[in-house]
Amino acid sequence: MASIDHVALPSPRVSDDMSPEERRDISWQNDDPGQESIPLRSRSPSGGAFNRPLVSQKKAPNIGELRKHTLGLWLISLYAVIAVLSWSITCVLCYQPVGIPTYFDQVGNYSRSQYDTSDGWRKVATIGNSVIAAVSIPITSAICAKAAAVYCQRISTAKAPPLTLRQMLVLADQGWSDSGVIWDVFRPSTSRRTRSPLLIFASVLVAIAFLIPVLQGALVSTVNINILSTEDREFTPVVIGQQITPGILAGTYNSSVMDNIISATINGRLSDKQPYLWSTSESGLNVNSLGANLNSSLSFNNLSKELFTSTVPIGTDTGVFRNLALRLNVSVSCTSVAQSDFPSSCPGANPLSQTFSNINDSNPTPFDDIANPRYRARICAPGNTVASPWQFTSDRQDVYEELWLDFQRTGQGPGAGIFGFEDGGHNYTQHCFGNSTLGYFELPSYWNGHIAGELFDKVPLNGPNLSYHNGDPSQLTAGSPLGIASPGVAGPFLTAIVAVFGPNTFFDTVASNSNYTDADQLACMQLRYPFTGLSFSNGYIAGVPPWNQSDPSLNCPSHDPSDDPVPPLLGALLGWLPNFGDPAKATAALTLATYAASNAILNVGPGLQDFLLLACAGSGLQKPTMSVATMVVITLLLAAQLAGLAFLAFYASRHPSWTESLDAWAMLRIGAEIGSDVPAVSALKAQRATILDEQKGWVGDAGVERREGQVEWRELVLGGRERVRGRAMYRIIRD
Repeated sequence: MASIDHVALPSPRVSDDMSPEERRDISWQNDDPGQESIPLRSRSPSGGAFNRPLVSQKKAPNIGELRKHTLGLWLISLYAVIAVLSWSITCVLCYQPVGIPTYFDQVGNYSRSQYDTSDGWRKVATIGNSVIAAVSIPITSAICAKAAAVYCQRISTAKAPPLTLRQMLVLADQGWSDSGVIWDVFRPSTSRRTRSPLLIFASVLVAIAFLIPVLQGALVSTVNINILSTEDREFTPVVIGQQITPGILAGTYNSSVMDNIISATINGRLSDKQPYLWSTSESGLNVNSLGANLNSSLSFNNLSKELFTSTVPIGTDTGVFRNLALRLNVSVSCTSVAQSDFPSSCPGANPLSQTFSNINDSNPTPFDDIANPRYRARICAPGNTVASPWQFTSDRQDVYEELWLDFQRTGQGPGAGIFGFEDGGHNYTQHCFGNSTLGYFELPSYWNGHIAGELFDKVPLNGPNLSYHNGDPSQLTAGSPLGIASPGVAGPFLTAIVAVFGPNTFFDTVASNSNYTDADQLACMQLRYPFTGLSFSNGYIAGVPPWNQSDPSLNCPSHDPSDDPVPPLLGALLGWLPNFGDPAKATAALTLATYAASNAILNVGPGLQDFLLLACAGSGLQKPTMSVATMVVITLLLAAQLAGLAFLAFYASRHPSWTESLDAWAMLRIGAEIGSDVPAVSALKAQRATILDEQKGWVGDAGVERREGQVEWRELVLGGRERVRGRAMYRIIRD
């Protein structure tokens, strides 16, 4: 049995049941048994038939079975393997290396060679996606062409394809890749004479084949990341500090922080760099250069920023390690209230309660006695000033503390009774609040874009794609090996109040030495004003009135100034206290003190010796990245394309066909079939050839059977009335 590639399209044999019109219209092939292949006939201009052999006539006609063409199945199989494998590897690599469960390994369980193997798969996927991008449209068009050859022949006895010769020609021209044809098919005003279901289906597949590489190129990118390999873990970590926990804070003694805070309120300036002061948008700088971090530290020149204090210097970057660190967020606000609101007794287990006054109910002095001015300053900070408020937990903790501050002083003229002070612009009662929040945040690293993370309400549990190098709950909640300190350190705001108004402070010293003696000269000379950083000479906060230093350098005489109506220490205090009468100035001053307290609380004591904070630059690795939406869309498009091509390839291979594709040789025989109805060689456009719309556009069985010796064979014709038979013998022409 001869294998075939193409089948000639002779006209059917004349039979007795044909009408005269059918007999006249048919062009017969020459039945000469000596011809080598089938001679095709055309009709003469007068309608009569004449013989025009296209090949020599030496041998009997060749006959054979039609062949099924399976090349489309091989093409789609190879294409699908490369496309699916390349895209699957790309998607997997977006989330984890091949053979490694995560990029976020914080232990260093995998060697550099394992990551290199994964990178090799990335290169394979890149090459595969590039190959698919190059061959996607050609492969799609080739499979559609093979399906068109079967589509344009009759495969059913019951129903003929609704196809004209024009539609057949468009499929032969692979119109699914022609923008002009597509526009003619889909534009609203077109007659759509070229439209066919296969053309529309193939056009959609070509559009998808074009769209997938475009989306991959535009939305899938490659980024450089740093990973922790076994080699990095063993040779490159840098120690940046020890772990500080709420349990460590509970074991900090009050005395270890107070001197630092008092010194900070006296010596600090607004422009001083604060190495442990962060803003929420602060990024890490250099994991190996603390100096670089300190040079870019923040200051208090702009308190409008959202600032917090941490246990590590600003800008600390941990590289490929993900580390958690404690932070303290503080906020202070002050409001002027009525004097009657001041608490009659200061509540709390161990509050700070101070009264400094020369008022004597039993021995009042005249209001006009300038040698004996009347004054009273009262301090009330409720709560417990010698106990830590922090619990042994890694969860967020909030502490709310408050301060009442009342200052009254007589004027120079007559006034009311002992407690009826005249307001000479200095009298006030302030109610201040300090809110402090303690918790963990993620330090800047490669994994969070080198940006300090938000404060966690609850520290996330370690998982495959989110784990912390120091994320062990026992490490985050460990206590001080010395236990709970007594006296301990209160919250930042209450600690700051004690540092400003408590023992060994400017206020306490003056209140204890209001009657100046020679013995107090040393104390006078050693005193320095808190909050000089808010004065004109050191710059001041925008929108906040400058701190008034009425006597910035105390004049401390060597003798008893008994003739001075206002001794130096008393005058210094009476000139300092009125600054708190402005809520904005009081808020600024206490904010500075609270930040100083936060820094001292977090950074004066040693951390856990067994838990170190480490940084490591890691090793570079490339990985693809895309959004979830991109992954879903491209995956669906690829699945739709492969399903459509597989359907067409199976359709093309399931039915035997007279030609593998509607190529030039096949269309030459179609042209010979319709003979003189085809216009002569000229500039006539196909749109004007009405024969293309009138002529049937499919190939079918002629419906007659002929015999050549012992062999029965059939013929194919354009517009055949019967289906093409799979096992029948047909007259053929070899390529």
